[in-house]
Amino acid sequence: MPAKPAVHALVSDKNVFALSALLIFLFAFLLYSNTLRHEFVMDDGAVIRDNVTVQKGLTGITELFRQSSVYGSTKQNYGSYRPLTLSLFAVEIELFGNNPSAFHIVHVLLYASLCVVIFYLLSKLLNHYHPWLPFVSALLFTAHPVHTDVAANIKSADEILSLLFCSLTLMGAAGYAETSKIKYAAGLWLIYLAALFSKENAATFLVLVPLALFFFTRATRKKIATVAVIQFSCFAIYLFARKAVLDPVTPPGPIVDNTLIGAGSLAERYATISIFFLKYLKLLFLPHPLTWDYGYNQIPLTSFNNPLAIVSLLIHLGMGIYALYIFIRMICSRKKDSLLQTSHLMAFCILFYFIAFSASSNIFFLIASTVAERFLFTPSLAFCIALAGLILKVSGNEMNFKTPFFYVKMLPLLVILVLYSLKTYSRNKDWKDELTLFRTGAETSPHSYRANQNYGWVSLIAGEKESDPQKKKQYFETAVTHYRKAIAIYNQRASDWFNYGVACGYLGKTDEAVKAYERAIALDPRDYKAAYNLAAINYNKKDFANSLKYFLLSYRADSTRPADIAFKVGLSYHQLNDLPNAVKFYENFFRRNPRNTDVINNLSIAYAGLNDTAKANRYMKLLEKTR
Repeated sequence: MPAKPAVHALVSDKNVFALSALLIFLFAFLLYSNTLRHEFVMDDGAVIRDNVTVQKGLTGITELFRQSSVYGSTKQNYGSYRPLTLSLFAVEIELFGNNPSAFHIVHVLLYASLCVVIFYLLSKLLNHYHPWLPFVSALLFTAHPVHTDVAANIKSADEILSLLFCSLTLMGAAGYAETSKIKYAAGLWLIYLAALFSKENAATFLVLVPLALFFFTRATRKKIATVAVIQFSCFAIYLFARKAVLDPVTPPGPIVDNTLIGAGSLAERYATISIFFLKYLKLLFLPHPLTWDYGYNQIPLTSFNNPLAIVSLLIHLGMGIYALYIFIRMICSRKKDSLLQTSHLMAFCILFYFIAFSASSNIFFLIASTVAERFLFTPSLAFCIALAGLILKVSGNEMNFKTPFFYVKMLPLLVILVLYSLKTYSRNKDWKDELTLFRTGAETSPHSYRANQNYGWVSLIAGEKESDPQKKKQYFETAVTHYRKAIAIYNQRASDWFNYGVACGYLGKTDEAVKAYERAIALDPRDYKAAYNLAAINYNKKDFANSLKYFLLSYRADSTRPADIAFKVGLSYHQLNDLPNAVKFYENFFRRNPRNTDVINNLSIAYAGLNDTAKANRYMKLLEKTR
């Protein structure tokens, strides 16, 4: 390995090293301190609040290892398998109940701890580089605004735990490579297994750990191979457990789950992926604006006729060719010292970036998403190391913080950290609650179906809860506006049409509501809610034939409360003077609601109309008693 450069030693002193770690921890905690009073948002419901297994607390942990991550809320036993992350949530439920503030405190502490571990890891791996490199890299990683998608969202504890355990795995692998002690081998086995059971993207470290050992340690090929075998044994256990627990993989979902599902050819798919990768690079260099959703159709399908797709392809091919060239030279060279340190570092960062991205890139298989800022969480570490390396390369080796010139050389870093910190702290506020998050998402991603659909939904819910008439109206108007936008982008979901109809109904837009409910029923004939609301509208318009049609449809579709709807069916028959059928449905309702005065009164009237005096009198007497 190259000799250490003669520079001011920032971390050679143990006290300074500990102080540096403490500063990173406090920096991370302060950056995200404005999230501590935030609510549960988005998928927090599926994995925490609405997950019946997680809600069991400690007693549910064993079940979590036997089901998918969302089985407790959806009863769907396929998709993700992250039992260790959900076990953390179960422990928090046991300790704090459904207190989102407590969850956010734990979450921020976890993120701050990860940043410190990364500092320790880089200090161990990059000890032959500039001694400021681990500290500066960790600072940049801590502050990068793209991490708000993870550090401000409790559900994304899976990302934090995965990278935390993977970082510890690499530390253990480096310790084993250096000492050959069994305790390091056993430790990395246990920790890597924990990483995989936290989130499956830890599988990329099957390649990244041996790669890091090759680049930054004197580990022999035999030791690197031993580490790889240990990791693969963990991966085999994880795959066995996952296959034993989860149902077979389902086919790709609708295009709103992943824009690439609609690609007409492989060329169109990979041209669009090329645009995605350009978007990721832009977010790393310029993390503004940020949004929770880049899905259909915020970044539409494209072809290689798009110049940006070609530009992105050339940029990434160039990066890959450069990294592979350096890597091959290192393999062929008997002395790694013959290569420039910067070349080593940049090549590793590029390879780290690509490999870490491989699980969520959609290149090898389609996932249930397209572009997401959380997918940058682990790959961004490579960017932060590379950026730190370039900053320190320009600044030079002589880094004495006691001289004024030091601060001049560090000005680029200080500017970046200030801008990152301001953006991070500001973006955190958007994660306060679902209404705030979805509003900013709809503003930033105006062409996204999900962004508009979710903002319409939370606005509708807020309107129903609001007591102030003016605010209530504003919420419903917002719901109508954004459901219209969502439906204009994708119009194949009955639930969207139903909710759009509800919002229109609250605003007195009856004709629009009718069309929306009719569309919902056309898409899903068993949409009993749309049928019921449509029937009620027709009943109020005294169109009893259509009210009967839709009440019957709702009655037959809703197996949970047919007796409740039976009264409405009876009313419609009664209005059409079909007394035998009216009595039939009234009696159905009466059997479950024997003290309901409306149905008793109507039964008395209907039997009188049928000249059944005895039954008419019986219900009349019952009515008098009930009153």
